Amino acid sequence: MAQIPYKDPLWRSNPIQYLIYCRFPLLAEFAPFNGLTVPGELRHEFQLQESEAERWRSELEQTDGDQIAKLIDEAVRGEPERQQTLAKAIERQRPYNQKECRSNPDFWVRATYWTWEEALLLSFGLDPKKIGIQNIMPFQHASEFAGNFADRYELINRARSANQLPERAPPIAYIAWFQHEDLDFDKDIIDLFNRKLQRLAELRGDSAASGELAKIEQTFDPQTAVLRAYFASLRAMGSHGSVADAPSNDQASSAKPELATRERDSLLKLVIGMAVGGYGYDPRAARSPIAAQIATDLQTQGLSLTDDTIRKYLHEAAELLPSPGAD
Repeated sequence: MAQIPYKDPLWRSNPIQYLIYCRFPLLAEFAPFNGLTVPGELRHEFQLQESEAERWRSELEQTDGDQIAKLIDEAVRGEPERQQTLAKAIERQRPYNQKECRSNPDFWVRATYWTWEEALLLSFGLDPKKIGIQNIMPFQHASEFAGNFADRYELINRARSANQLPERAPPIAYIAWFQHEDLDFDKDIIDLFNRKLQRLAELRGDSAASGELAKIEQTFDPQTAVLRAYFASLRAMGSHGSVADAPSNDQASSAKPELATRERDSLLKLVIGMAVGGYGYDPRAARSPIAAQIATDLQTQGLSLTDDTIRKYLHEAAELLPSPGAD
């Protein structure tokens, strides 16, 4: 909620100015300490209120102290409601709430890549061409919206520091990351991506969505396991035809889309080959410490998988091994 930034309440430190702000809310809304610029459509009304306020100031300066105190008492009784109204008015005027700053989903869905800053702004439905992070962060302690934006900004920067997000990536990779973190994304952009996936499915079959994602995935460092997990979700998303309906990462890791069977089997063959050749894994053993060893090695690389998850894939991959005695 917007508050007048004085150590003492304004009605004590500057009672006449307080009364002026109470009578002329537009002057309070665009007071210098709020950091807002009077928009063109309000400039005439603002100037009228300024003129009237100066005339009233002259009157108040000639008014005796008891009468001023009475006016203050009446105004203070309405302060909570006035502060709520003022906070809403100030919030409406902040740059991120202006219509011209809304994103153009048609353009951004077609963009080859987004930067992480663009993805952050677009997740809130803001157009990176019209507004920047620096236009929002100064309000993080005065606005719920800006506070949420600042929290998301920190989450993205932490992911970047952990090499979980690149400086720029295809749009759908960022959408998958937001989905993975249970963060909302602008509905208009999500709807357009859903329609794009549906068109691919209708025109060329679901395999086209998987193929397109595979091409994108190749642009990333194959050691970036987190992004590989996101793309696993995306391939499942292609089968569902909807970003919103796509399973979570945990669900996606256990899903077996029919159209991705060959690719899945190839990955499982790599898993079992490395487990047997690199770790000495014995698929026939009733109990094995290998899953725990792999989990420990992943942790040293900043990655996390449970022993049970690793064990599940090892058992699944072992089914692809030829039977003993087979040629």
